[in-house]
Amino acid sequence: MNRRDAGFTLTEMMVASALFSLVTLVAVGILIGTVTTGQRVNAVATATTNAQLVGASIDRGILNSTGFEVTTTAAGQLLVARVAGGASTLQWTCYAWYYDATGDGSIRTKTAAPGGPLIVAPSPAQLASWTLLLTSVEPRGSAVFSAAGDTLTVAFDAVVDDDQPVAIEFSTAPLPGVTEDASCY
Repeated sequence: MNRRDAGFTLTEMMVASALFSLVTLVAVGILIGTVTTGQRVNAVATATTNAQLVGASIDRGILNSTGFEVTTTAAGQLLVARVAGGASTLQWTCYAWYYDATGDGSIRTKTAAPGGPLIVAPSPAQLASWTLLLTSVEPRGSAVFSAAGDTLTVAFDAVVDDDQPVAIEFSTAPLPGVTEDASCY
């Protein structure tokens, strides 16, 4: 039996192991990079979708309202509107959106019947009873909600980790020709 028939030498086994380890290390690195990128893309897509849904909620509410009021407090901003809705008959509902500048920078919402207790800016304890729409919100400029006459401007960034923030900015106005009813604010 000659030397080649006896198997691999120690040197050949070490070279093969080193090459296998290198290929495995590169493959695992690519896999980890792909998974990490996928998670970041998913986080940005989720933040974008949620921010757009918040914007659509506010826009739809103001477009179907008789008017609105923006109140700024030390802890945030409150937007209240009397909104038309209902299926077969017209029904009015008081809608409120609150931007909490303290804590997690959230936007929350609440509804109430017109003529009942007015919706006011919540205390930190009351904030838990409001429906959470979005967290990690920062104003684009000085405020999330700003009013000029009967036009409301909404401008905020939804922050996603270290990525570029998702920017939402639009202006909207209540129903034209409808008499304002301030029974909600």
